[in-house]
Order: sequence, then structure tokens, then C-alpha cells
Amino acid sequence: MSSIEVDKIVPATGTSLTLGDSGDTFTIPSGVTLTNNGTATGFGGGKIGQVLQTTVTDTSSYSLSSDASADITGLSVSITPSSTSSKILITTSIMGARSGDFPILTMFIKRDGTKIGSGVDSSNRFGATASNVIVQSDPNSFTTIGNQFLDSPSTTSAVTYQIAVNNNSGVSRTLYINRTEDDADAVGTIRGISTITAMEVLA
Repeated sequence: MSSIEVDKIVPATGTSLTLGDSGDTFTIPSGVTLTNNGTATGFGGGKIGQVLQTTVTDTSSYSLSSDASADITGLSVSITPSSTSSKILITTSIMGARSGDFPILTMFIKRDGTKIGSGVDSSNRFGATASNVIVQSDPNSFTTIGNQFLDSPSTTSAVTYQIAVNNNSGVSRTLYINRTEDDADAVGTIRGISTITAMEVLA
């Protein structure tokens, strides 16, 4: 097998360089790193470039006035897109409960502090990413809510996605994450896990 050792390959004319012919195969040996400092095209879109996930198993509670929101401590993920045309698929799942009658647990996504991937706020109605009703009669019950949203941040700078909860009950309530309202130390009481996953989808 012959080899050519050069520091740089420059097109003889114009600005295009063709490697091989149709049907040829180029093999990249194990351990070789290809670094792209420009724009790579023609590789086909929809491939996953990177996957980052944050999981939270700690329990927490948030005492909120009516229509107040709170970031869930630790439930965020930062990702740096490799291209401005990349999309970020956000997958969320939280387990929790809420105090009071007719308990509804409501969550939403924020990108760098701005709510995204949710319904539209309308007067007193809160635009949420996901929501669910918890069994009213059992203070040791809770629910799991989640969703997916394909975001287009249009940047190559780091972006942070945060999961937050909202108290849309009309009165002050306490929201619980990864635990029930009573959190009784008894058989049948559940502790939960909450996650957020960011996947870069290459254009």
C-alpha cells in the first residue's frame, strides 16, 4: 500500500476538490480524529450528534403563590450545538405531587430563561408543556408528566434548558418533586426520578 504525506491539499482550479469516484470507499482507521472548522454538508440530516442528560433523584418542595413558578433545582441541561442549523430534541419527565384539593401538577421548559415548547398564555390561563391530575383522596399518590419538544436555537453557543413547575391553582400551594405530599415512611410510598435529555439533531 502506497501513501502520500503532505501538509495541505489545494484545488488546482476553482474552490472545489473531488476525492475519488462514485462507488469508491474511503476508510478512516480507528483512533483517527476528523476536525471540522467549517460547514459540513451532504451527510444527510436527522442524525444525532450528541446526547446529554441530567437526572434528579433528590426530593424537593416549592411553596408557591397563585400562578407563581419555580425552577426545579438541578433539573437543567446545557448543550452547545455544532451548527446553527442543528435542532435540539428536549425530552422531559418529572415525578411529583401538589398539596390541596384537585391537585394538578404543571411543568414547562425554559431555554436560557425563556419559556419555550408550551401552550400560549391567555388571560388567566397558563401555557404549559405538560400537566396531569393527581389522585385527590390519597396524599401518598403522585404523577409522572413529560413531553418532547424539538427546538431550533439557531446558535453555536451553549444553551441551557431548564424544567420549571407552575402553581395554576388560584391559591397558594406546595409542589413536590420526586415525592408524595405526605411522603410517609411506609410500604407503598414511592420516591421518584426526574430527567431532562437534550439530543442534537444534525441538519
